[in-house]
Amino acid sequence: MKQLVINVDMDGVIYCMMPTIAEIANQENVRAFMRGEGYELPKNLDPSVSVWEIWEAWDIPKKAFWKIFYLAIDEGLFTRGEEVPDAIKTIGRLVKAKHRIRIVTSKNLAGKNETLRAQSDVLWWLHANAPWYNKVEIAFAQNKQGYDADIIIDDKPSLAWKQKDKVNILFDRPWNEWVDAPGVGCYPLEGDRAYRAIGWEQIEYIVNRMSA
Repeated sequence: MKQLVINVDMDGVIYCMMPTIAEIANQENVRAFMRGEGYELPKNLDPSVSVWEIWEAWDIPKKAFWKIFYLAIDEGLFTRGEEVPDAIKTIGRLVKAKHRIRIVTSKNLAGKNETLRAQSDVLWWLHANAPWYNKVEIAFAQNKQGYDADIIIDDKPSLAWKQKDKVNILFDRPWNEWVDAPGVGCYPLEGDRAYRAIGWEQIEYIVNRMSA
C-alpha cells in the first residue's frame, strides 16, 4: 500500500468554527460589549451561514465582525467547538494506515498575542480530542501551497490552497456550494481543479483508492 502525504485544513474540515463563533456572538456579555462599541447586533445570529464572509450573512459591518472574532478568541472560539462529524475517527484510521497527515491552518492574526492564543488553543483542542495528536504534523501557515502533498483537503471557496497536479478536495460546506467542483466519484481525479467531497467517508474512499 502506498503511503500518502495528506494536507488537512482545520476550521470547517476538522473543527466546527462557524457555529462556535455564532454561539459566542449571541452571548449577552458579547452583545453588551459590542453595544458599548456602538454596534447593536441583530438578535439570534445564525450559525448556519451560507457565505464565507460571515458579516454579510449576519448583516453587520465587517469591522464589527472582526471585533467579535477577536473577543471570541478569549471566549473559547478555538477550544469549545465540536468536531466535524467523523473527522477524528477517520483521520485516526488514516494515521493507522501510515499515511502522513499534516494539519495546515492559517492562524496568523493581526496581533501577536491573538495569534499565539489562537495557535495554542488549536493545539489544546487537538490534544484533548484527537488520540492521534502526537502522530500528525501541524503547520500554522497563510501560504498553504508551500506544503507539498499528494492530497489537499480544504473548505475555503477561493481555492487558493490548491496545488498543481495534485488531488485537491473541496470539503463540502454551505459557504462553498457555489464553487464549480465535480464530485469525487469522478475517479480518477486529475489536473488542477478541485473535486468536492461530501463528508469524511468520501475522503477516506479516495485515500483508499489512491493508496491501493
